[in-house]
Amino acid sequence: MRRIKIKFSKFDLSRGSQRGLGLIEVMVVIGMIVLFFSVIASVTYALKNFQENRFMLAASYVANASMDKMSSLPFSSLAARTNGDLTGITFNLGAWKTAVADDAPSAPNVLQLSRHHEKIGDATALIAAPSSNVSDGSFEAKIKLNGAAANSFAGLFFRSQDNFSYYRYVFNDEKIKFEKVSNGAPTTLWQETRIFSTTTFYKLKASFASSNIDLYLDDFRLNTTTDASFEKGDLGILVTDNELFPSIDNAQAISGLAFNWDFDNAASPSLPPTWKRQSLYDLPSAQGLLTINDLSDNLKKIIVTIKWVTAFGQRTLQTQTLITSY
Repeated sequence: MRRIKIKFSKFDLSRGSQRGLGLIEVMVVIGMIVLFFSVIASVTYALKNFQENRFMLAASYVANASMDKMSSLPFSSLAARTNGDLTGITFNLGAWKTAVADDAPSAPNVLQLSRHHEKIGDATALIAAPSSNVSDGSFEAKIKLNGAAANSFAGLFFRSQDNFSYYRYVFNDEKIKFEKVSNGAPTTLWQETRIFSTTTFYKLKASFASSNIDLYLDDFRLNTTTDASFEKGDLGILVTDNELFPSIDNAQAISGLAFNWDFDNAASPSLPPTWKRQSLYDLPSAQGLLTINDLSDNLKKIIVTIKWVTAFGQRTLQTQTLITSY
């Protein structure tokens, strides 16, 4: 009898299974990557949108504050202009903080500049004290330079009309001077060559009554200047150019009442609440524009425009009102 041989082939099912599982794993990984980047994109967009809303609120505050200031100024001072710089408000520049300092005249804290801003009205850093619109009185502070600089100065400003017009009493390691800044251009009214230590606190004080301005250094009067360009305005601390990062302590403003700030009631690096101000220059690439149109002898149209740039492009906010002489 003939034998019939039947041969059975062996199939390796595990190899095909591995191929199948490998493809599934790749698809899962790709899906996870797509999901990851989708989440990142969504979060990024949400953050940008949140920042956009925050900038819009800040711009609204600045525009309304500027408009309120326009309404409080004498009607005769509202000279016609088109897209001029905002006036009436002095906006802070740069980043300021409180810091613990072993040599603070009133321990433990000082006010300190931590970052400059691009130059605005011939200043790269500025912070206004809570006292504003001061006419006659005095302003003083103890200031340490924390460095030598040929072109950078630190000190006081007062009777500020805006970021482009004010008086300033400033010094660096080799000079002290008093200047009037008008429309961003400084004019030296007095100066003296003098060597200052960069690690010592010096008390600068300006006392002003009408057109008479007395300048003091450590309670010694250095000079008396007469100038009637600015009658009243904001006061505070400023820095020119970007070489100095000064420390400030024991600031005092007197105008009828005395106000003192030693910066010790704030937890470093936070500023005291009264020193915090919403600033136009907190907005990226900010522009503040003022237009005043004379509609008649007794009626003016005021337009305040705020412009800034975000991840979504340039943004613009505008507000307007009518002001009468009555």
